[in-house]
Amino acid sequence: MMPRSNVVTRSLPALLFAVVSVLAACEPAQPQPDAVAKSYAEAWKKADYQKMWSLLSDGAQQRVGTDGFIDRLPRIADEMTLRSLDVAVGPSSRPLANGSPDPAHATIPLDITYHTARVGDVRRTTTLAMVYVGEKDKGVWKIDWSPEALLPNLVPGRLVRMLRLPTTRGRILARDGSELATFADAGVIGKGKVGEQCFAGAFRFAGRQDTSSGGGQGGRGESLQGLQALPGSAGGDGIGEV
Repeated sequence: MMPRSNVVTRSLPALLFAVVSVLAACEPAQPQPDAVAKSYAEAWKKADYQKMWSLLSDGAQQRVGTDGFIDRLPRIADEMTLRSLDVAVGPSSRPLANGSPDPAHATIPLDITYHTARVGDVRRTTTLAMVYVGEKDKGVWKIDWSPEALLPNLVPGRLVRMLRLPTTRGRILARDGSELATFADAGVIGKGKVGEQCFAGAFRFAGRQDTSSGGGQGGRGESLQGLQALPGSAGGDGIGEV
């Protein structure tokens, strides 16, 4: 029969492990960043820029200032002829730190559809950078915001512009009705260098003549489609400048 003292001694490690496990289970879990991103998206859909601003980290607020956020976002919306927008928030992910998920940083994708009066729906995917501020159980997630959360590659020093490109010729049809030549209308949402006359990485929304009868946008029956990178002249600084 095993001595009683040996039984007690061998039981201590198991008992200590059980106590540690229970204490770990009782510790408050760190909140997830997804809820903050969803609050940001809902506020954006309502054009509640003050609410969005309150979700930004102190560092982001210092970088962009209220003129680069609360004042700028409505100007960008006006330049885009924005009627409304939809934002789908994707799942958060954590970068690795020393082989483990970083508890203080996360990224969340946003699938944004801008509903514009000028060029119809414009869809973009951007990313929110999230940072955890405070202690594990008492901290909060904040958005380490940059202009690229609005449009990809909208880095500081670039602006958002929309230009209407006029066309000069009509369609030429073959006898069977097929198009030999046609016209196109285009709108441009671009990001230009502030203080310079040209910008790269603009987006052309190319229009194609619709062969069906009836007037389309601009009364010409065309349908806007396609997206491609387009360099062009910004004609100086414009609305939405950084």
